[in-house]
Amino acid sequence: MKYNSIFCIKTYRRQSLDITRNIVLISVRLLYKLYNRIEMQGLEKIPASGPLIIAANHLSNADPLALVAYASKIRKTNVLAKKELFRFWPLATFVKMMGGLPVDRKKAGGDIAAFKKSITILKENGCLVMFPEGTRLKGRILKPKSGISLIAHKTGASVLPVRIFNSENSLKLGKMIMKFGNVKTFNPEKGSDIKKAYSDFSEDLMKDIYSIEKDKT
Repeated sequence: MKYNSIFCIKTYRRQSLDITRNIVLISVRLLYKLYNRIEMQGLEKIPASGPLIIAANHLSNADPLALVAYASKIRKTNVLAKKELFRFWPLATFVKMMGGLPVDRKKAGGDIAAFKKSITILKENGCLVMFPEGTRLKGRILKPKSGISLIAHKTGASVLPVRIFNSENSLKLGKMIMKFGNVKTFNPEKGSDIKKAYSDFSEDLMKDIYSIEKDKT
């Protein structure tokens, strides 16, 4: 009887958390629709199952929120978020509701805990949003990091490129557009220089992202 009661309580809490998370996601989508007239092109290209990395260019802080909110219409989605967002508990609670996972971008050699968590999520057939360039562009040209290639290789996850347009003007109520490309996989040849293969895949991925053009309206 005691075991059944504990199980019921845990189930109730999990269901309540799922309901709350769905309300948050719907609210975020509504805000972007009202204030930025956001347009998602090719959202149906997101596979409904299987390990998946959604890879995008990064223009503003609006990118992860909008991308997770809309990708979650297809499937539960997580995203790596800088650890500074988790210091203030109300903000931390919101970021967690949005599927945020803390990562220390300044940690020498990379954040091993965040890397392991990413691997676990994908090996459990989850979906993870990543930004190969590592941070917002702010008018710069950045070389993509090889971490996304490493994670795709370790987990066998497919990678779906998406290009984000005009999110740097989101606070000015500018129209945002996110367009999805086609799923690709990373299958390095046996005996190849793996570090070079990681670097080449990341660079090819960014070329795929920036080759995506908006639908003409």
